[in-house]
Amino acid sequence: KAVADRSCQKLLENGNRIPFSALRFEDSTKSVCSAKDGGAKEQAAGGIEVPKTEEGAENWVRLYDANGRFAGIYCRQEIQAELKPVKIFLEKD
Repeated sequence: KAVADRSCQKLLENGNRIPFSALRFEDSTKSVCSAKDGGAKEQAAGGIEVPKTEEGAENWVRLYDANGRFAGIYCRQEIQAELKPVKIFLEKD
């Protein structure tokens, strides 16, 4: 689980990548996705099936905005030190 600072709310709303410097990570040992029958798909939050990516589902985290609203599933990009959106669920106010 990752929580984004208020300073990057616009980045969240627009579906942009979020730099690690604007995040607070919590429960990083929990996996966001679990394998489904060993197939080529993974199951994400809400039972949504998404194809495995080259980054691997083990790098996916749930991202929340500063108010605690679920924003979506993001993939850790360690080299670029940012989170890349995989599936966005955040609705604008």
